[in-house]
Amino acid sequence: MPQSIIMQKLISFPREFPVRTNTMGTGDNRLMFTSEIRELGVSEYTEETIYKYQVLHPIGNAFEGKGIIEDGSEHELIAVSRDETFNVFKTQDDFLLFTDAKKAVIEHGIKRLTEGTYNHGEGNIFKSEKVTIDLSSLKEEIQDGALGRIRGGWWRGLQIADVEVAYLGGGTVTESYYWNTYEESEGIISALRLDIPNLMDDENEVLKVLLTKEGNLVVYKDIPTERHLLEVAMTIFNLAKNHLE
Repeated sequence: MPQSIIMQKLISFPREFPVRTNTMGTGDNRLMFTSEIRELGVSEYTEETIYKYQVLHPIGNAFEGKGIIEDGSEHELIAVSRDETFNVFKTQDDFLLFTDAKKAVIEHGIKRLTEGTYNHGEGNIFKSEKVTIDLSSLKEEIQDGALGRIRGGWWRGLQIADVEVAYLGGGTVTESYYWNTYEESEGIISALRLDIPNLMDDENEVLKVLLTKEGNLVVYKDIPTERHLLEVAMTIFNLAKNHLE
């Protein structure tokens, strides 16, 4: 199944662990949650030392109602919650990679970590910021032989009548008339679909991935090991870092 890795720029990161956020509510005093960052040590990645952390992030949904159990008795229901976890990898050049959960869960977790540690004092504050990748300039570098092959692209902001968002795909898509037309219309590439060398399996020649302008990398294959997943992510992100807006 697809795996997602989100890259953000590190602004402030805790130095002492575990770090717990302030208790955060949902507007209902009965629903209060605390997230926690734990240090796990050095990752399996071998090209540089990347440290790994785990975030425990409970999420709740408020509701009220009646529940009936097998004996027919009724009980008041107040809320339901679930415990989520995701991993954070910190690179030597001060970027964070978030993975092993749904994008919405990670983004919710980042928000709580940021809001819940802002007053923890120097050395215990978590803060990161979203990146913006200029996929147009990245496309040029890829076409010059770096990384892999472009197989498609999502466009938005097109100055073309009746067209708001468009996708172009194909083996030589960047050479097509429509791609050139979209570029000339000053459209923005919001995502690139790439085929890159498969670093973990020689039997499959390529690995299909999607890279968004906001730094979200989607790998369309289940990569079972942390080392191989980071190898794929770092190969792409290290190139993308040269094209940040």
